[in-house]
Amino acid sequence: MNMRKTSLCGICCLLFLCIFSTTVANDVEFNELPTIEDLNENRSDLELSLDDIDSNLLEAAVQSRPATRTSSPSDILELLYTQTHLNRILKCDLYCWTYPLPTRNIITYPSILNFTPRQSRAGFSFFYQQMTNVFPWCSNIGGYINLFDLSLMREIDLEIARERNIDIPKTISLFKNARVEQRRVGFLFDLWKKYKWFNFGLELPFYAVERNYNLPEEDILEIKSSDVFESSDNPKAEEKAIHQYVLETRLGLGDLRLSLSFDAVNTDCCRIVLGTKLTFPTTATFASGFIGSDFKKKVQRCYLNLETLIENFTSNNQQLKDQAVADITCFGIHGVNQFGAMLLATQLGENKRFQITGYIEPTFRVDEQVTVFGSFRVNWMEPKFVSRFILENIACSFFDDSNFDSSNPEYFPPDQKEQLSEQALLFLNNRLRNWLFPCCYRVKLRAQREYQLSAAALLNFTGNWKVTLGYDYWYKAEERACIAEQCSGLVNQNCIKLDRALQPHASQNKIFLKLEYTKFRESHNFIFRFGADLPLCSTNIGDDYTAFLNFEWIF
Repeated sequence: MNMRKTSLCGICCLLFLCIFSTTVANDVEFNELPTIEDLNENRSDLELSLDDIDSNLLEAAVQSRPATRTSSPSDILELLYTQTHLNRILKCDLYCWTYPLPTRNIITYPSILNFTPRQSRAGFSFFYQQMTNVFPWCSNIGGYINLFDLSLMREIDLEIARERNIDIPKTISLFKNARVEQRRVGFLFDLWKKYKWFNFGLELPFYAVERNYNLPEEDILEIKSSDVFESSDNPKAEEKAIHQYVLETRLGLGDLRLSLSFDAVNTDCCRIVLGTKLTFPTTATFASGFIGSDFKKKVQRCYLNLETLIENFTSNNQQLKDQAVADITCFGIHGVNQFGAMLLATQLGENKRFQITGYIEPTFRVDEQVTVFGSFRVNWMEPKFVSRFILENIACSFFDDSNFDSSNPEYFPPDQKEQLSEQALLFLNNRLRNWLFPCCYRVKLRAQREYQLSAAALLNFTGNWKVTLGYDYWYKAEERACIAEQCSGLVNQNCIKLDRALQPHASQNKIFLKLEYTKFRESHNFIFRFGADLPLCSTNIGDDYTAFLNFEWIF
């Protein structure tokens, strides 16, 4: 069993093993599923209010009941309450946060950042970047979801699972150290033309990005020894099948950046460049999910009828039991896709936002061997509508035991017992769906600021070899939203947890090193560079490492 396989199984446990114990089907196929944007257009029949049970849900629940019932709604509610305490599990949100995990635009990294050159040139860079833990505020997945809380662990220690010799808390705890990794690899093309005191530049990246779940080696060995999951006779086919749940890939163009600047001061000892950069949202995906999946295309909110599920699960008819297992398996796999859409979703560029940057680049020549230079950039990103998964605001009192203990005549009078039980089951159905599948909204982000300060020293050892050592500070302001809408209608922001769907401010402190060799020719010069940047400390963004190899032709 490899790391990605264990990660998939762990997410399956986190999402639906905590509610019922089932056997996950080996092969489950789905038809083409809508994108996140498509969900906004087809949401009217899916969105439900907790205060006012939708008649569509009630009708769906009634129509999906077995033709011959052996249990009443009160019996099923009592079974759910006594053996699962589902109301206590659903009281807390599954997700602590729902905003996309923060990343930084690849063209802003100091190792491949282009300072305005003194001569016209064309450059071509190859880069590789790895972020071993995308979670910016914790070391593992335990900081993103609430299932690892000890009090909740006691609640999900279900009697219905213990009867089948399944220790759910122990199984879930095997995956608490899971993390998300990200890699980006590709090319950056840049072209600079100098005309008298003016400088014109163009930069365009082409790269692939990949995200996946991963586990420490010691946890993998413990999972293998626990015999929780069975091995396959065809490891290659199994690995390919698992990739679609634990890995996402995307290949395409990034944002195009144009630069226009002029030399305010240009002497042998000093140069000051003032300019502006325009970043156009030219991101284009040429291929996605070529290894693994594209979770935005697979995400779909599902409805699970608990009344029918329990009826089938407790039936003596094996066919009905198999149907219950199939229903919850399908529900759980859609939950895995939802989890992937929130944690593994990749992007090229900066959310298709147009950006304007003003910058200043001073350069001072100390002597023949030492030159110091720097750059200060202020970036403005335009307001933009984006899709975000957002948690619902719901009163904790709705989940009190008294609302679900159908054996208590004080809260469930005999003449209203079945009706109240039916309402309680519908409430749990709706909450379960929103708990596992947060609603998708269109959120208008306000204009956002970004700052970057770089300083470096260029050491000239010989006529051909030079070394650049520098420091880079990058800061991105927090996201702010002014509008949240759904189905082309505004949403009361008091009913949703919008703050948990907006990224906080992020910053990175890095050092970078570049080693370059210049090959002099009579007509043109060639420069070869290689180097890397390393993180010193980061806030609200993961630490990443970037290496690059660059070739430049000076003309």
